[in-house]
Amino acid sequence: MPWDRRFGIPIALLDGRTITTLSDAREVLLTVKPTARRGAVWRYLSTLLIDAAADRASMIEVEEVLLRGLNSERMI
Repeated sequence: MPWDRRFGIPIALLDGRTITTLSDAREVLLTVKPTARRGAVWRYLSTLLIDAAADRASMIEVEEVLLRGLNSERMI
């Protein structure tokens, strides 16, 4: 799976990390509190990441859901 697919623009997190690829997004997802990851946005993002890596989902959609999740956890 091409986890190296890139977002249109890098996403800068408040802690200094930057998300540029699906792999980066996956790593950040794993750092989110387990209770938050059980929420609908993060569960949907997990599915989207896998689909995008298999070229079955749009990177724009992944980015939108990722930003929604990051915002809800006050990471951006």
